[in-house]
Amino acid sequence: MKRIGIAFTVMLLAAPARGDDLLAGLSEDFISITSSFTGTDITLFGAIDARDPVIAERDIVVVLRGPDADITVRRKEPVIGIWLNSKSAEFLQLPSYYFVASTRPLSDITLPAVLARYQIGLANLRFDVPGGIAPALDPFRLAVIRANQRESLYREEIGAIGLVSGVLFQVRIPMPAEVPTGSYRAEAYLFRDGNVVSAYSAPLYIDKSGIERWLYDMAQQLPWVYGLAAVLLSIAVGWIASFIFRRPA
Repeated sequence: MKRIGIAFTVMLLAAPARGDDLLAGLSEDFISITSSFTGTDITLFGAIDARDPVIAERDIVVVLRGPDADITVRRKEPVIGIWLNSKSAEFLQLPSYYFVASTRPLSDITLPAVLARYQIGLANLRFDVPGGIAPALDPFRLAVIRANQRESLYREEIGAIGLVSGVLFQVRIPMPAEVPTGSYRAEAYLFRDGNVVSAYSAPLYIDKSGIERWLYDMAQQLPWVYGLAAVLLSIAVGWIASFIFRRPA
């Protein structure tokens, strides 16, 4: 019996320790856009299932990526006193929406190579162009980021995540009124000692509904009908306005 007890103790000591797990979820997985939509917020919440509470510091990074789209950026330059389009750059498969939040500055959490691998942070988004990546297009890349930041479509909240009791967290993600429709991907990463030890991923869908959905479908499937209806509606509105505001003779 004594030998069995000793052997059992040795087996427990030799068993590998289980790593930390990340448990997370979204407050909703579908957003419906109607005529009264002025933007909304979603919440990603979670907890760290810590196997060793006294182990090295842990960090959380949350990312929400919108549907990819090709983007063309044009630069205007003065030509004989007139501003005209001169140079341009085309970027392939850029996220139309991008949000990132973290517990600490990204450079303090992990190495630049890791951030680039997972495309974490606006500085680490991959700007692919036809034929490869061109460093000379940096001004165009920065222009895309600035334009999307002005529209609140690109957003960084570095250091905004707080861990309650070292394990609980939640992140509020703002979705502006101009948010693109399509399929989104919410991601959360648990870092420990600079390494990703656990991750979470879930889809989020944003789509139009009601009259917006009907008009969008018509514009895509019957563009000539949509265009004709828009012209007739403009004529009708103009005629009604002229009748209402017509001065008496």
